[in-house]
Amino acid sequence: MSDNTKAAASATAAESDTKSRIIGVAERMIATKGAEQVSIRDITREAGVNLAAINYHFGSKERLFAEALARSITAINTTRMAMLDKAEAKAGGRSPSVEALLEAFILPLLHTDENECNRYAHTAKMLSRFFLNPDEEIMHMLRPHFMPLKERLLRLFSAALPEVGKTDVEWRLGQVFAIMHHHMLFADLRCKDLGKKLNVKKELRRLVAFCSAGMRATPDGEAH
Repeated sequence: MSDNTKAAASATAAESDTKSRIIGVAERMIATKGAEQVSIRDITREAGVNLAAINYHFGSKERLFAEALARSITAINTTRMAMLDKAEAKAGGRSPSVEALLEAFILPLLHTDENECNRYAHTAKMLSRFFLNPDEEIMHMLRPHFMPLKERLLRLFSAALPEVGKTDVEWRLGQVFAIMHHHMLFADLRCKDLGKKLNVKKELRRLVAFCSAGMRATPDGEAH
């Protein structure tokens, strides 16, 4: 490898590290303060960069925040999509069961590793802060990151629950999302209060059972 090639590779790696560090700082600050309370000056000071670095890598505060949110959303949803692929393949042309679909949605959020639990709790706080006070420009940039999963889940759940209208399926999926969001925020605290570690298999069974009952409920609240 020539000296010029090595220098170019080193510069590219440094740029990538800088961009990743800026995004990490933005994630932490959004989780702590909320997007509307975080300034570019706060981020540059914490990340040890100047305004030119923000402009170079992102172009605007809104695009930086969108990338910070998208990084976490994409990591989770990539795993969910892979699990949905497996569920459809296992169903052999039929519609996967409600339970199989819920497992694909829920399991990627359950971890026994402490670092992973902390990271996902951090993600939940960041998203919670943002969705309490959403920015329409940022939301517009984020839609391509979560719409493919949402549309696929709507299609698969509608096929699994033909007796439930699409509007109701979408509403119920929103409630499942809220339950999982709450779980990400408070499961670790609940385990600490009980003096126990999270039992992933047990927690998955409980969440799937609870959410499947809600997905199958008739409009008047009686389960199918």
